[in-house]
Amino acid sequence: MGSILLVQSEPDGNRLAAAMREAGHEVLSARTARDAFTRASEGGIDLIVLDAEPALATELARSLQALPDPPPFVF
Repeated sequence: MGSILLVQSEPDGNRLAAAMREAGHEVLSARTARDAFTRASEGGIDLIVLDAEPALATELARSLQALPDPPPFVF
């Protein structure tokens, strides 16, 4: 299975991360757009899942455009 970067401005007790791990995914986490961008730019991320405030999501989406092959992301 793939690597998922879970971006949460306020973690919900890790229920979402636990569910993804149960499904066999490696889950990395970030709390800020800057941290998420740094992890994504290092490579190896198959999907970014955003469970965050719209401002953080917008900032990250704009930052990801700078990468040559950014991973897909869902809100």
